[in-house]
Amino acid sequence: LAHFRAALRLKPDFIQARYGLAALCARQGRRDEAIAQLEAVARLDPADPSARAALQSLRAQPARSGRP
Repeated sequence: LAHFRAALRLKPDFIQARYGLAALCARQGRRDEAIAQLEAVARLDPADPSARAALQSLRAQPARSGRP
């Protein structure tokens, strides 16, 4: 997480870092944070169908209670 966040502090529009952070957060059960990163990708690149598909998939999953 720290590496992705550091990259985004330096370059907030670094789409690949946002995707990476979203994926890592999703695996760790940080669904809301993953969604926020994917929403940022969708704002940065509205033509990217992958961001919309990933958002739709993540939103369809039930939220976990607590963190692992």
